[in-house]
Amino acid sequence: MAETDQQRDPLTDASKEKIKLRAAFLNGIGIATFAVGALAPLIRAIGDEAVTPAATVSAVVLSTICFALAGVLHLQAQRQLERLDT
Repeated sequence: MAETDQQRDPLTDASKEKIKLRAAFLNGIGIATFAVGALAPLIRAIGDEAVTPAATVSAVVLSTICFALAGVLHLQAQRQLERLDT
């Protein structure tokens, strides 16, 4: 029989701290992914006159993928913090 939310043992202070640290780590990785993988290639493609159109397209594709990954990491961090509400 599966446990319901009301049947779970309350989280200890140590468990809560681990959840907070895990969420902060995931969010930090998400921020770094956004900065390095999404912003940097776009800024380079916009600012560099020697960049070819093919390189610009690949920069946009890479930026889109990294932006999505950063969003997923941020949402996962939020999901971790929601565990504190139980």
